[in-house]
Amino acid sequence: MRPRNWIVSLSSLALLAFVGSPVVAAHAGKNKSQPNAKSDSSKNQGKGGGNDDCDDDGHDGNHGDGARSNDFALFDGSNPLNQPSSGAVCGAPKGHAFTYNLAVANYGSDGFVRVTYTDGDWVQFPIAAGGSFSLSQAGGSKSGNDAVVRVSNGGSPAQLAGVLSAQRAKCASCDADGGIGDAGCDAFVPN
Repeated sequence: MRPRNWIVSLSSLALLAFVGSPVVAAHAGKNKSQPNAKSDSSKNQGKGGGNDDCDDDGHDGNHGDGARSNDFALFDGSNPLNQPSSGAVCGAPKGHAFTYNLAVANYGSDGFVRVTYTDGDWVQFPIAAGGSFSLSQAGGSKSGNDAVVRVSNGGSPAQLAGVLSAQRAKCASCDADGGIGDAGCDAFVPN
């Protein structure tokens, strides 16, 4: 093998090892039999403090020793079981900064995507039928006004389906078929 090909092969293997190692490390500590596997954030449930008890939102929800981690929630407003209040929530304890990311498509009529904050303030973005939308924002100010964010159609005819993810926060789906439902999300941020 020529030295140039050897270097390319070695570099490719090194890149594969570098990219693959965080995935292996992330799953290596997942032992559901650990006595302290449940986070103490359940004490904050309903207070806008994040939620570790969201095992029904389309992923395993096991976050180890309670340290804030990355999380996501899938939602599907095109499913009649989830209408009209499909969406998701993400949040962290008051004063803990986090970043949330939204990617959503509209399978219904023209409408909007609404992002509602803990304090009741909201921002909405128009979304056409068949359109899509994405954004990334920061949350978790010291005041706690944005400790939790909720994504919904805000009552518009849009049928939104997508994912809300967060870094250093917890997320849950508001879907009735596999999430915490509208009432569960209302406990964090009313729609």
